[in-house]
Amino acid sequence: ALHDFLAAVDDFDALPESARATVAAQRLRAITVRKVGVAYTELGDYADALPQLEEAIRTHQRLADADANDIRNVGDLYRAFADEACIYEFAADPALASAIGGDRRENLGHAVASLRQSLDKAEKLLAKTPDDLDRQAEKANIQARIAAILELLQPDAQDVVSETQALDKLRVDAAKPNASPHVLSLALTAWLQAEPATLRNSQYGLD
Repeated sequence: ALHDFLAAVDDFDALPESARATVAAQRLRAITVRKVGVAYTELGDYADALPQLEEAIRTHQRLADADANDIRNVGDLYRAFADEACIYEFAADPALASAIGGDRRENLGHAVASLRQSLDKAEKLLAKTPDDLDRQAEKANIQARIAAILELLQPDAQDVVSETQALDKLRVDAAKPNASPHVLSLALTAWLQAEPATLRNSQYGLD
C-alpha cells in the first residue's frame, strides 16, 4: 500500500501545473499524502509518518480557509488530525520504539493537542448533520481518547465522568441496528484504549 500511495503522489506531481493547481487535485493529493503517513505509522516508522501528516494538514487547512462552505475540507482535517494523534500515541507507547523524539509525556501532550483539533472538526461536522450516527460516534471516540490520555498525564486530577459518558455514548451507538462498521470500530477501539483500565470491558468486543 505504501508503494502505491507514494507512486500516486509522484503521479500528482507529474501533472501539468494547470492540472496540479485545481482545488480537486490539491485535495486528492493531500488525501493521498495523509494515507502515506498512515502507512508509515502502521509500519512503525513515525519519523517519516509525521511530516506527511503535517503536509496534508497544511494543504487541507489552506483549502478550508479558502472555502469555508466546503464541508469536505472539515472532514479531511478531522481525519488528518486524528491520524496525526495516532503517531504521537504510538510513539508514547513504551512497548513501541519511538523515532520522532520527545519523552512519553511530551508525545502524549502532542497527541492531546492533535485530538483537540480533530474534536473541533468533528463537532463542526456533527452540527451539519446532527442525526448522523457516524458523526456522533466520531465525536465520542475523540472525546474518549482525549480523556484517556489526560488520565495518563494527570491520574489524580482527571475526572473520568467525561470519559465514561463518551464510552457509554459509543456503546449505545454500537448497539443500534443501523450502526455501521465504522461506528463499531470506533466504539471498540475507544473501550480498549480506555484509562484507567477499570473502564475497559473485556467482553465488549464479543457482544
